[in-house]
Amino acid sequence: MDGVAGDVAKIDEDPVAFVRHELSGRLEEGDVVGAAGYPESRDERAVRVIRDGRVIFTVSYHREGGGWLEESFSSCEGF
Repeated sequence: MDGVAGDVAKIDEDPVAFVRHELSGRLEEGDVVGAAGYPESRDERAVRVIRDGRVIFTVSYHREGGGWLEESFSSCEGF
């Protein structure tokens, strides 16, 4: 599934921590949630979930004021 975010709330916390919390009910033992792309960027963040060596979910955020807005996401079927 791929998508572009619609009406999303601005998050004020670290995007990796936010994704880990939001997906906690869908994560499995051994899944790795971490930064992707250019984690040093001050204006953009990407987060990915890796399961069994494969990227199964990604989401991109951009800086908006003091927080982050979701730009787009992509996930494997069934996640």
